[in-house]
Amino acid sequence: MIERPALPCRAVQAAAVAFALATGLAEGAGCKLAMLSEWPVRIENSQLLVEGSLNGQPARVMLDTGAPRTQLNSATATRLNAARRDVKRDRQFGASGESKVEIAHLDEFRVVDFKRSPWRMVISGDADLGVDVLLGEDFLSLVDFEFDLEHNVVRLFQPENCDGKNLAYWASDGQSVGDVPIDPIIASQPQIVLDVRVNGKTIGALLDTGAASSVLDKPAASRLGATPETPGVTVVGQRSGAGGKTLPVWSAPFQSFTIGAETAKDVRIAFSDLFREANYASIGTRIPTKVEGSQQMLLGVDFLRSHRVLVSHSQKRMYFTHNGGPVFAVARPVDTKVDANPGPDGKSPAPAN
Repeated sequence: MIERPALPCRAVQAAAVAFALATGLAEGAGCKLAMLSEWPVRIENSQLLVEGSLNGQPARVMLDTGAPRTQLNSATATRLNAARRDVKRDRQFGASGESKVEIAHLDEFRVVDFKRSPWRMVISGDADLGVDVLLGEDFLSLVDFEFDLEHNVVRLFQPENCDGKNLAYWASDGQSVGDVPIDPIIASQPQIVLDVRVNGKTIGALLDTGAASSVLDKPAASRLGATPETPGVTVVGQRSGAGGKTLPVWSAPFQSFTIGAETAKDVRIAFSDLFREANYASIGTRIPTKVEGSQQMLLGVDFLRSHRVLVSHSQKRMYFTHNGGPVFAVARPVDTKVDANPGPDGKSPAPAN
C-alpha cells in the first residue's frame, strides 16, 4: 500500500512518499515511513559520495557519520574565496590531534535535493579532506536514514506513528532482522554510538561512514588480547589521520563479533592507535586529557557493504540485515610502507583467510 500525503520537511526539501510497513514488521495500523529523498551514492575508494554544489559550483560531498559537524575543505574555502571567521572558543580533534576552528560563510550549499542560502560551515583546519565537504552527523541526525549500498542509494525518512515498530521494511518473511539501541544524540557532539561484543566483551562502537574499514582502537584491542606482538597478528598497512600523520594498522583474529543477535565466528578485525594524538591540555596545566567521545571501535563502510542498515534517530535504534559474505574486510599482510587502502575501483580489500 502506497500513500502520498503532504508531509513537508524543514530539514530536506523533497517529495514525501509514505510507505505503509508490512504487517509482520510494524504490527498495528498507522505506522508509516515518509521517504523524504533517495540519494544516489557513488562509492570511490570506499568513500560514500553524493552530488552537491557550493556557490553554484559542483562539489564532491562525502557522507561521514563519524564527523559530528559538517566540514568544508580548507582548500575549497580558499578556492571559493569564502569569508572566514575564527571561533577561538572551539577546538576540533581527530586521530592526529587538535586543529583550529574557522567558520566559512557561503552564498549557497546544495546536496542532492537539499538547498540552503546562505549557509555557514566549519572549515577543516589544516587537513586536506580529499573532498569538498564532509556531510556530518549534525545534518544526518535530523532524519532517519537507510544505507542500501547493494543498490548504491541512501534514503532519508521521516517516521509517523512508528514508536516501538520494526522499521526494517525491506526484510522478507523469515529473514533475520537485527536491531540495537543507539545512544541519545548530544547536540554539541552528535554521533551514532552503539554497543557491540568482541570475544563476549561489550565495547562502544561508532558507526563511521568516513572509515573505509572497521577498526578497533589499539588499547581496546589490547584489553581483548590482541597486541602487535600477539601470535597471528599481522601488519596490514597504514591509515591517515586528520593532521596528515600516518598510523600503522594491524589485523588480529578474534573468536567472535556480535551486534544485536547476529554473531560472526572466527573473524579478523583491524586495529590501530586511533586516538593517540586526540588529547588536549586544559588552561593552567600541561597534562594531556583524552578527548571525550573517542570510541573503542569504528564500524566502517565494509560493515555497511555487508549489511543493509536503517538508523532511526526518532527511535534511537539501528535496524540491519546481513547481505551475506564476511562482516569485515581486512587487507592481507603488506609491508608497513604500503598503503592498505582500497584502489580507485572502490572495492574493499580482500578479506584475510
